Amino acid sequence: MGEVATKEYMAQRSARKTRRVWLPILLFGACFAVLLGRLVHIQVVNHDNYSVQAENTLIGNDILEAPRGKIFDRNGQPLVLSIDTWDLYISTRAWSVKETAKQAAKAIANETGLDDKKLQLLVHESSLVDQVVARDLSYETGLKLMELAPLGAVLLPNTARSYPNGKLALEILGFIGTDNLGLAGIEAVYDSLLAGEPGNFVYERDSRGAPIPFGIHIIDEPAAGSSIKLTIDRRIQSIAEKELARALKENEGTGGTILIMDPFNGEIFALASEPELSAITQLYEPGSVLKVITAAIGLDLEVITPETTYFDTGITYVHGEPIQNWESRSYGLTTMTEVLQHSINTGSVFMVEQIGAENFHNYLERFSFNTATGIDLPKEAEGIVPTPDDKNWSPVDLATQSFGQSISITPLQLIRAFAATINGGHLVQPHILMSSLSESGEQYEFEKKQGVKVISPETSASIREMLNKVVNTYTWHPARPRHYSSGGKSGTANIPAMGGYSDDQIISFMSFAPLENPRVVILVKIDRNKNKLTGTEAAGPVIARLIDKTLPLLNVPPTARYVGVK
Repeated sequence: MGEVATKEYMAQRSARKTRRVWLPILLFGACFAVLLGRLVHIQVVNHDNYSVQAENTLIGNDILEAPRGKIFDRNGQPLVLSIDTWDLYISTRAWSVKETAKQAAKAIANETGLDDKKLQLLVHESSLVDQVVARDLSYETGLKLMELAPLGAVLLPNTARSYPNGKLALEILGFIGTDNLGLAGIEAVYDSLLAGEPGNFVYERDSRGAPIPFGIHIIDEPAAGSSIKLTIDRRIQSIAEKELARALKENEGTGGTILIMDPFNGEIFALASEPELSAITQLYEPGSVLKVITAAIGLDLEVITPETTYFDTGITYVHGEPIQNWESRSYGLTTMTEVLQHSINTGSVFMVEQIGAENFHNYLERFSFNTATGIDLPKEAEGIVPTPDDKNWSPVDLATQSFGQSISITPLQLIRAFAATINGGHLVQPHILMSSLSESGEQYEFEKKQGVKVISPETSASIREMLNKVVNTYTWHPARPRHYSSGGKSGTANIPAMGGYSDDQIISFMSFAPLENPRVVILVKIDRNKNKLTGTEAAGPVIARLIDKTLPLLNVPPTARYVGVK
């Protein structure tokens, strides 16, 4: 190789060597510049955003449920309370290691009674950051878990409903859901009063995502819901529930109702029914208790008096159809008072014939049998009252309606109408709420109204006397209380079936006491009693016991002429 060529080769080699040295340096410098720019962007330009993201990975937040308002009976005795509880969550990231999860699950299971294996499986299969595994743990259990501090456990404060009287009045009170909102009964109807305003809190995590023990900070304090007082008397409610259970057992009934109400203001002292709330949700044909309404209409129109007579042969014909008395018995010359005493079907037909179809149905509308009462409980049904305007209506329907067939109403509709016949003639508003009181001291009182006038005071006074003679003519009457004057009427009605009526019956008795100044109206209803006793025989004794047990609790003294009677 020549000298010139050699020099050129060495120059090229030196250039290549220089490039090998500087190229990595240049590349590193470029990468460093990019990284430096990114770092500046993170730390300076977008610092706040990334700080928030980092913080959020170490902080959880949730709603702090407000304690729901308490529920009391009319005497201030607690029916529903709110107690402090804990909801238990597990951080799924903290339980990613099997052995760690196993140990933590066993520790939790020992204190809560949960199944540790099911607990691990639930958390393992969860797609959530925090998986709820138990709600409404007792306050004491929560404190023990905090002390143990199992890995991944998050205890969030909550409240739960407590029932000092067990299952008493539960069909009225209702219940709440996991979201602390009312789902049934009074809890649902007055949820806006009871719920309160929720607050907020945050809880801290460590770098592994596990909650830091006691790392809870309340941001917004919750505001407790208003407390409410009901018209229910827990003592009377307890009596009603026990008497209904006894009546259904003794008569082999499939269901039934006991309703006890103040006839002058519509306050419900007790409501017991099987199935739950069937007293307001289920329609039925009431039978002969409706003869009281028919008599009240006739008296108010002055087409009959208590002493009006007719001659009963035991059977009458309407539109060619025979209508008989329930015992197929004839009573001969009979007064309207005796029609109620003996529950004579032909007597009811006689009364409604004097009244006329138009007048009769106008009064049934006045008594609001075709509309709901508006009681503050959910899912109340409306009555069904066929009228001459209906396509398939016939004069036979009018006749049978006079003694409580071919008309479907709820027990609550019936007792409301019955109350109007003995309280001076006013249709009151049945209700459960008496008052409410907020945490700030704001108070609400249910507005008591006299109610719409449906019959005259004179008619009402006559009905009270007539009904008193039903139970007071004979000392042995099953519905006659031992210590109070009263009045009432039985009902026995066959249940509608395809093409007519079945042999199954609904029996009932409706009463009021005392005679001079009624304090309660009571309805006892028994469905499909297998022993086939009448309303007087089966429901009458229940009525008598309820009056004697209830009125002393309302501070009503015994009727003078009954004092000492055993």
